[in-house]
Amino acid sequence: MDVDKLFKVPKLPTGVKRKLPDNPTPEMLKKMRLDAHGQADSDHDGHDAILPNRRATVEDEPEEDQDTPFAPGGDADYFAEEDEEGRFYGGGLTSQQKEILSIFEKAEGEGIQDEPEEVTLPSIRRTLTRFERAVNKNQDQRSKYPDDPTKFIDSEADLDSAIKSLLPLAQSPVLAYPEIVRTGALTLLIGLLSHENVDIVIDTVELFNELTDEDVGSEGEDDAEEAQAALKVLIEALVEHSILELLVDNLSRLNEAEESDRQGVFLIIGVFENVLGFNPDLSENLVAQTKIMNWLLERILWKAHDENRCYAAELLSILLQNSSANREELGKKDGVENMLRALSQFRRRDPVDADEAEFMENLFDALCSALSDPGVKSLFLASEGVDLMLLMMK
Repeated sequence: MDVDKLFKVPKLPTGVKRKLPDNPTPEMLKKMRLDAHGQADSDHDGHDAILPNRRATVEDEPEEDQDTPFAPGGDADYFAEEDEEGRFYGGGLTSQQKEILSIFEKAEGEGIQDEPEEVTLPSIRRTLTRFERAVNKNQDQRSKYPDDPTKFIDSEADLDSAIKSLLPLAQSPVLAYPEIVRTGALTLLIGLLSHENVDIVIDTVELFNELTDEDVGSEGEDDAEEAQAALKVLIEALVEHSILELLVDNLSRLNEAEESDRQGVFLIIGVFENVLGFNPDLSENLVAQTKIMNWLLERILWKAHDENRCYAAELLSILLQNSSANREELGKKDGVENMLRALSQFRRRDPVDADEAEFMENLFDALCSALSDPGVKSLFLASEGVDLMLLMMK
């Protein structure tokens, strides 16, 4: 035996290739396959470390304008806008949004710059002329096409606007009121109280309520005496044109179930209060020439309480305050009985709020004024009014 051959170091293989045995086992094949994959991955990683990444995709391709971010609407200044001093003042708007914003800013600027037209005699005459044309056009359209509202609806809208354009005249009674009477505009306004469209009637009543307010011209008139003289001219002309009768007729025409009609009733009572506040002597004319007393006595008996019920009680108190003739008329229409019935609801409860408390106070004011008449006192006793008062006091 050669000892040197036994301990001789074998030569190492120069490559990575391996020779399979003649009969390899399945475990050996599996191991060699795993080793081969690991070697390939190692070679691939090393190759990637040396060579640049050559796998190009669509996402990796640069955009044409890489410095410009995406902007909705194609606006380059979507994300940032600067003023003349370089300060950031807005952004994040598309061109359409900026156009809309520009329109609104322009409209606001015009609203600030446009000052109300100064009320002068020429401007008053122009306003009254436009109103007269609107009335005549609407009457003409309604007479030509009475059964086709589409033919006169535009003229009705113009008439509505023309009536509202007269509201500022209440701030210049010295100039406006004589012109309203002189030009015949007052006659046209009175005629509109009988208009087929209730909305036009309510607009007209609102105008009368503003024109007859006791504070007309207080904001812009230096001479209060001249303003009151102008108001007197207007009220006298209104009474001469039977405005009291026309307003009372519209009370039964309006349906208080509708909000606009309910407001119309409130405005009518307001006109009565304004006229009587300026000239209390007209209260007897109002009661003698109209059915206002009947309407008031029925209105205070409504079970549902609202501002019109309270206002009706206040007007009743005004009518009875300084007129013995009106107190006698109250007695003839069983007014004492109606007032006691209205007050009887407070026998066992207090008013639920301030409005109802005011309603109760107005009824007591009216009753106290009426009791100054001997005939009303007898009716009060006959209706057991004293017993009711004692129950309410308890």
